[in-house]
Amino acid sequence: MKRVMLSGRRSRRSLLAGISGAALTLVGGSSAVARQAAPDYWPTEGWRVADPEEHGVDPFALDAVDARVPEEVPALSALLAARHGYIVFERYYGGQDPERPINVRSVTKSVTGTLAGAALRTGLLGGLEQTVSETIPERVREDADPRVFDITLWHWLTMTSGLQWDAYGDWQRLLAAPDWVAMTLGLPLVGIPGVTYVYNTGGSHVLGVTVAKAAGKPLEDYAADILFRAPWHCAG
Repeated sequence: MKRVMLSGRRSRRSLLAGISGAALTLVGGSSAVARQAAPDYWPTEGWRVADPEEHGVDPFALDAVDARVPEEVPALSALLAARHGYIVFERYYGGQDPERPINVRSVTKSVTGTLAGAALRTGLLGGLEQTVSETIPERVREDADPRVFDITLWHWLTMTSGLQWDAYGDWQRLLAAPDWVAMTLGLPLVGIPGVTYVYNTGGSHVLGVTVAKAAGKPLEDYAADILFRAPWHCAG
């Protein structure tokens, strides 16, 4: 494997490409390698590349996955594996390359959840029990179920809002709506909030709008400040 230092732009795109392709952990080798502590650097500016064996990852398993991708998962754009802070495997498929952005789709939900955590930690949001009535009441339609006002940040984060949603028509439903927030909050409440789990992209969008309002800026700008520009600091 070619050993290079990945620069900032490529490192972020490569990482997102790999996550959108698959989350892959294939650990083998000695127990000493498997127990290796935190990486000896922090990949703020770029990710280093290493041979998989150096970090306890089975290269034959990686090659086996790579060989099966074109036939079994033809829609896959990229596959990346990171271990101990080092990229140990990176492949692109279907004409994709590391310099071209990939539509990461639902990976964005993890980014939105992370931003919600940052907003909670810094006090922009008051707590996981904050409700729609406390955060974005102006976005609720007049004909909405009044119980929608009691849906909390925790419910959005765990997809347990109780709102009616068809996970199989998830994306199509949003594309057909001119206002994703109004559409989502206008749905009937058919489950038990905090108990009934239904995969709901609309709810994740509502969470993002909530965080953006609390931050006082578009969500992508808040993400740039919190995740992609500011240097990382480990809490002591």
